[in-house]
Amino acid sequence: MGLNFIARGHGLEHSCDCSRHTSPIGAIRKPDITTAPPNPNPLNFKIERVKQMGIYLGVLVFYPDCTNFEGKKIIVLKGVTETELRNMRQLDPHFLEAGPIIARFRPDAQGWENALCLMRILSGKRRA
Repeated sequence: MGLNFIARGHGLEHSCDCSRHTSPIGAIRKPDITTAPPNPNPLNFKIERVKQMGIYLGVLVFYPDCTNFEGKKIIVLKGVTETELRNMRQLDPHFLEAGPIIARFRPDAQGWENALCLMRILSGKRRA
């Protein structure tokens, strides 16, 4: 997930299945219409857990139509409050150039702790 391609040298191999849906620049490929990608629908989500730390917000999100990790995603956002998050009608868990998501973690207990640790480091707070 995420940065695995760095560990494999300078190639662009990675553990997600996005390479099935993308092509190198200049390549032409026919879309695979026999299978639907397991990507979450950014319009269909439920906020399950939130932790604000300074300007950072850790969030556990459930996407009911996503098959990876039972539809759960842990994301860290920058510059978004819990109120703003809960008022969002759309939440795409992917990294977007102008988006507020700065990190994603495996959606388990260790992933949640890692998200909190990152937020503590970035906000300059010590563990309480």
